[in-house]
Amino acid sequence: MFGKAIVMQPKQLAGVKLILNTDTAADHQVIFGTSQMLIYLDTMIVQHISDYFDYVYQDIASEYAIPNPVSELKLAAELTALRRLVFVEQFFDWVVAAPSHLMDELLSGKPTHPQLETYKTLSQAWKDSLNWENKNIEPNEEMIISIDNWLISLNLRDKPDRRNLAEAIALQATWFLTNDKNIIKRVNQKRDELRDITDDIALPDPDLNANQILKRLLSITRVARPSEFIAVIEERFLFP
Repeated sequence: MFGKAIVMQPKQLAGVKLILNTDTAADHQVIFGTSQMLIYLDTMIVQHISDYFDYVYQDIASEYAIPNPVSELKLAAELTALRRLVFVEQFFDWVVAAPSHLMDELLSGKPTHPQLETYKTLSQAWKDSLNWENKNIEPNEEMIISIDNWLISLNLRDKPDRRNLAEAIALQATWFLTNDKNIIKRVNQKRDELRDITDDIALPDPDLNANQILKRLLSITRVARPSEFIAVIEERFLFP
């Protein structure tokens, strides 16, 4: 129903074997500490934060209600969620990923001065979060390319989006936040298709089912809008 099983050679598994053979939750605790969570923002989310910086951060310590700067309802809702995310983050020790490839992509678009300042702040915060224990956390290109190849079946509209998602998975990010409905729809559709596939993978066995590998990869990082992310967080915790 989901395609026949294929035989993978050890070389083809090299990029994903390490991730598939680890306990994701435990690995996050080793790398980031028990109170930390890794979040990967796609380029559009980062640009929204930069373009509407005053709204997202103004009086955030007490979260006074201030007028939303946009009238388009969907964007307004996601900006409100980003503002709420910044407020809620005060109670946690989250890490927002800013690996070099993401920064290069952001800088390639002729950013404005305010955008450059936001990117610089994000990049510095990422570097500061990498202590001596996890200074080599950025995955190598072999791993990212390998995962990217497994994600081809998602049929995402834009290759850079697929690459960013592959990088988030390689980093074992808990969340990949995006407002791109194509990414969210395709990932959710594929996860639903693979729901009944067993993800028990015996890595020493070279005869692996491609769907099992893809299901395991898609289970590492949850893809959602900022508003969906906040809804999940606030369902689990109480905030002012």
